[in-house]
Amino acid sequence: MVGQPALRFVSRQRQGSIQEASAQGPPDRVVEVLAPRTARRDRTLKRQLSQRDGVPHSWLVDPQSRQAVAYRVEGGEYVPAAQAQGQRLFSALPFPDLALPLADLWA
Repeated sequence: MVGQPALRFVSRQRQGSIQEASAQGPPDRVVEVLAPRTARRDRTLKRQLSQRDGVPHSWLVDPQSRQAVAYRVEGGEYVPAAQAQGQRLFSALPFPDLALPLADLWA
């Protein structure tokens, strides 16, 4: 494994299988917070690994450029699902009420 994402989310429905010693199955969402030293690897290799491992939702957060993008798997590949709109990142699926307050991240 190349590295762990900054954040992994596992839904309650799947927690039992993830908590087992063998930790089978991918998380429901990963969030990568890009650092200057690892940004290229995080955007390419780690994203490819998450896609290959079947992680259905991925967010890339870039504090340097103050950009954030939400991706979802469609046709076996990640496609943009949402981008920052003003001061919040919205990603309707699978959390219709979730909005990431970007100003809090950039502060």
